Amino acid sequence: MNPPRRRHPPESGAMSLLRGRSILVALLWVCCGLSLPLRADEGLSEANLQHFASLRRRGLHRLAETELEHRLTWPRLKAGERTSLVLELAETLLSHARQLGESQRVALWERTREVIQAQLPNETEPARMFLLQLQLVLVDREETEACCRLATIAPWNQQSRDRGLRAATGGLSRLRQLHPFPSGTGRGTTRSGSQTITAAQKVRLQILQAELQTGEALLLPDNSDERASRLVAARQTLQTLVEQRTELEQAEWARVLLARVLRCEGDTRAAKALIDASRRKSQNSQIRAALAREEAECRLVESDLNEARRLATELYPNPAPEVSTEPGAWNDWLVAARVWIACWRSGMKSHSRLATRDLETAQQILERGVQVASGEWRELFGRLSESLEEEVAIGPDLANLSLQIQQALGQHDDQQADLLLARGAELALRRGLRDRAAEWGFQRGALAVERKDWQAAAADLLTVSREFPSHPKAPEAQLLGAYALGRQWRDQMSE
Repeated sequence: MNPPRRRHPPESGAMSLLRGRSILVALLWVCCGLSLPLRADEGLSEANLQHFASLRRRGLHRLAETELEHRLTWPRLKAGERTSLVLELAETLLSHARQLGESQRVALWERTREVIQAQLPNETEPARMFLLQLQLVLVDREETEACCRLATIAPWNQQSRDRGLRAATGGLSRLRQLHPFPSGTGRGTTRSGSQTITAAQKVRLQILQAELQTGEALLLPDNSDERASRLVAARQTLQTLVEQRTELEQAEWARVLLARVLRCEGDTRAAKALIDASRRKSQNSQIRAALAREEAECRLVESDLNEARRLATELYPNPAPEVSTEPGAWNDWLVAARVWIACWRSGMKSHSRLATRDLETAQQILERGVQVASGEWRELFGRLSESLEEEVAIGPDLANLSLQIQQALGQHDDQQADLLLARGAELALRRGLRDRAAEWGFQRGALAVERKDWQAAAADLLTVSREFPSHPKAPEAQLLGAYALGRQWRDQMSE
């Protein structure tokens, strides 16, 4: 749940532009703060702001949304009040989306954009226009980050990857169009019309820029030139911030982000050196937790499972976080579960006596996550748990083959999917996994039907109905197979 956006009271002559969650692709959440001067008689009162923040903290999103939408129908609202209500509604919708499933989240992200875009043509004051435009960037970042998290657990979900990539690209485009665009980290200020942007504020915008660049990179195909170039761009943005020794907390977050980018580029040695240096300098508990997660990710890349195991014991167990807490604890649990899964896989290969215990630990973490988490995080724990249970049931090599099949299907590479399904069905049958062999055989036949290869479709589907008569798909396979056989005969007659 988002912490309340902190705004100065009207008599201070300032209003917070942004104190939202700034999300790393590595499941890191940081805070961005930005202030622009507004007239003292504009915006909502502090009491109103605290009221809506309290509703969000208690999870009463629908109540807050209904009240905000009702207030927006009032005919005599001042311009500043209307924009402030729109911003509160946008923040409430984003907070609500985090508590929902994937399809519902997508709908709320679109609704948030529509609410903001509907207000933009009615707004003429530069500072308020900046607020609205920046809030659109935050929606893009929110969607990008959620898609990156899902890609870690379900990399075959190409639809989600494409959606996140569009959001990241759109967010960077919007950020470039904001005036002034953060182009440096000098000590001075930048003026835009009647607005003044300080160096510290430009730093925060650059961190937002680096987050979007990193998210865009991680949603592009692995080992692609585009991915590499986006990571280079993110690294350059962050290195500038780190080298400039800007305000302390922001520089610390920039180092965490930079360590992630270095790891994604394959330079785990540099990433670990930066993590060690940052850990010695920082006393911030959130930053130190993020550094521990990032080091665990580096150890997984290097297959240094002893160190990864040590870090996992630090990340879990944690007290089950409340719904209103920052999701760092969920990140800890998810990374720890992935470490224990990696340890179990390694132990299975080496016939280690610890393998069973590692598996039980991973299952315990995931089960508890499904029970106490909500929304997106519950989905992530659930998806990883399902993937693990499938791997336990069919073995690591067949589970890896299953992953390749899902990736090929997600990318609409039917030729590769056909080859993988044929290999998987044969291998599963040899191992006595008849249900899995029937399932993959049916999938292969269904793909042949889609591409109108009637001969292949009839052969695959009728084989499933004949060889696996007790499988739930057998009746459907027989009907589809007969249909394909009829189409094949008709095409031959027409020739």
